[in-house]
Amino acid sequence: MKPFFLLPAAVLLAIIPTACNKSEAAGAGSDSGKPLSFNTYVSETKATQLTSESITDFGVYAYYTQANAWSNSARPNFMYNQLVSGSRGSGFSYTPVKYWPALKNAKISFFAYAPYGTAENGISPRSTNTDSGVPDIVLASPDGSCNFPDLVVAEPVYNAGLQETGGSIMFQFHHTLSKISFQARLAGSDEGYDNTSIYLNSLLLSAEYPVSGVLDLGSGSWSNVEPGRRLVMSKYIGTGDNGLLLSSTRQAAGDDYCILTIPDNRKEYILSVSYTVITPDEALPGGKLSNSYTVNQSFSFETEKGKAYDILISVSPSAITFGEPEVSAWNVSPEEPGEFIL
Repeated sequence: MKPFFLLPAAVLLAIIPTACNKSEAAGAGSDSGKPLSFNTYVSETKATQLTSESITDFGVYAYYTQANAWSNSARPNFMYNQLVSGSRGSGFSYTPVKYWPALKNAKISFFAYAPYGTAENGISPRSTNTDSGVPDIVLASPDGSCNFPDLVVAEPVYNAGLQETGGSIMFQFHHTLSKISFQARLAGSDEGYDNTSIYLNSLLLSAEYPVSGVLDLGSGSWSNVEPGRRLVMSKYIGTGDNGLLLSSTRQAAGDDYCILTIPDNRKEYILSVSYTVITPDEALPGGKLSNSYTVNQSFSFETEKGKAYDILISVSPSAITFGEPEVSAWNVSPEEPGEFIL
């Protein structure tokens, strides 16, 4: 069979956003005089990092306004950045335990976020325990990169009472960051590439990622976003045929590779894709033709909170083909060598 040679491939990109899907959950009833307890639910996003099952701790702000409804003059006089820990199914606990006020029609408003803020994950309170109004927190990358934890914020629970909640507060959390993942495939059908194999070797995505921001725990909106500096997030898969074998079926370009970033205005990205094209050919040294390529492509898009984006990398090699051969006519010399008579 004749050799099948390939030129460097064109790399095409498609950016596919996936929004969160909301689900509802409610607390159960209980007797009066019960300690205040918590439960959680995380709205799912495609391939999210933090789920209802994996959440293990969160921070709570609670505002006791006696029999009055919530107002922005309220202060976190009941709980301030209270650590609540546990697991779904086993329950969540905290210390010191707080009890529902005995005042008739007592009202408490709650705000929460997860995971609980530590120096390691870069989450910390911004508002103090004497500040009035909705609390906010700061997210700042500890290592100056865009490797953020999957920060989620709860829908606020306003004016909760013992009778309405049964003593248990259910938090429904939503994702506040943007997630960028990668998928890859071959353009066209697998049969179109004969015996040639194409392997994805590495990915690099460069952009001016935000390195810090302030999150409002009421609206879940970001402010004071610091653009930081141009950073390169890289994923190495393997050299040559140790990389990811591509086919016409899209597949994740590394299940463990995604970028969680503070949502930002439209910004420029530079994607660098390295891949190897291998064609068996016994006529060549080593029995194959193997070439590696790196393709760079720039693009821009705007990320939104709570949305996951799949960047689809479509590799489209172009085969070297040969047209029908043509043979030039003989050129007749104007000079005759002479006439020979035998």
